[in-house]
Amino acid sequence: MLLWAFYSPIVAPTIDSKTRINVWFYLFILLVIVSVMIDSHVNQFFNHLPNSTIELLYFLNIISVFSGIYIIIQKNAEERNHILQINKEKSQRNEAIMIKAFNQLRQKENKLTELNIELHSMNQRLLNQKSELESTLIELREAQAHLILSEKMASVGTLTAGVAHELNNPLNFIQGGLEALVGFFDQTFEKEMSQLQPFFQAIQVGVDRAATIVTALNQFSRSQDRMDESVDIKLTIENCLTILSPKLRNNVTLIKSYPEEEVFILGNSGKIHQVFLNLITNAIQAIHEKGNIEISIEKNLENVIVKIKDTGIGIPPEHLPKLGTPFFTTKEVGEGTGLGLSISFKIIEDHKGKISINSEPNKGTEFKIMIPTENL
Repeated sequence: MLLWAFYSPIVAPTIDSKTRINVWFYLFILLVIVSVMIDSHVNQFFNHLPNSTIELLYFLNIISVFSGIYIIIQKNAEERNHILQINKEKSQRNEAIMIKAFNQLRQKENKLTELNIELHSMNQRLLNQKSELESTLIELREAQAHLILSEKMASVGTLTAGVAHELNNPLNFIQGGLEALVGFFDQTFEKEMSQLQPFFQAIQVGVDRAATIVTALNQFSRSQDRMDESVDIKLTIENCLTILSPKLRNNVTLIKSYPEEEVFILGNSGKIHQVFLNLITNAIQAIHEKGNIEISIEKNLENVIVKIKDTGIGIPPEHLPKLGTPFFTTKEVGEGTGLGLSISFKIIEDHKGKISINSEPNKGTEFKIMIPTENL
């Protein structure tokens, strides 16, 4: 028994793995078997020893066993603490690695988010610039078209003013000569005067008609810059109708509704003539067979309202939003440039007014022009 007992404190410090524990266990079993086999001899040996010595040996045996157990427990505790410390350090390292990796991932994610935001912002700026460029291009085309048309209108106005001036002088001579001729025939050929009177009246009507046209042309060719002229709306429309009289066919019935009092606005006479000339021309061209054109003038404390309504072919609903856009036209090639309405809209806008359109296919179209009244 003493062999295995004394052996235990010797082998206990070596127990640091499962394999060594198994080896020690087998040795321990072997020592026990050997001790049992030699137990009788041991007893004979111990019989010759005094009791105090035997008790001392038993005490040493017990001390050896407990020492081995203590050493094993202590060794296991140290090993466990060592393993725990290693696991703790590994856990801390893994946690630090995970935190570092997470922070790096978060930084990359934030960077990617910033790049996406910047990319979206750049795309938005590009879209805005593209839209601005397209708007600028449209404005440039419109300005170019307006400039070309303004130059043409200025040339036409200059030509018209010259023609009107040149025609006015011969008309004055014809008018004066006709009056003198009528007076002479009235005194000299009193009997024949009744027969000649219809011819003189026809000549007078022709002269008056020519004088009216010259007056209308003079109004149309007025300055294109001034915006402080007192514009008579009724006279302006009548001048336009005079100019357009050759286009007013027999199949078109003209209906006019004017107030008795005078109607004035403050603006540019030539440009207002241009607006009504465009709108009445469109109304005439919209009537292909037989129809009516109604022109009405209304006035309140703030605005003058002119309505030009025809019973022509009308305008398709999908085309209504495009009216006023430069170069848009529903007319055949050669009949229109697509600039008349856009210029008319711009002129009325410059006069702080607005144009509204109400149309129905195959029933007709109504243009409503509203302009602030003259502040006199």
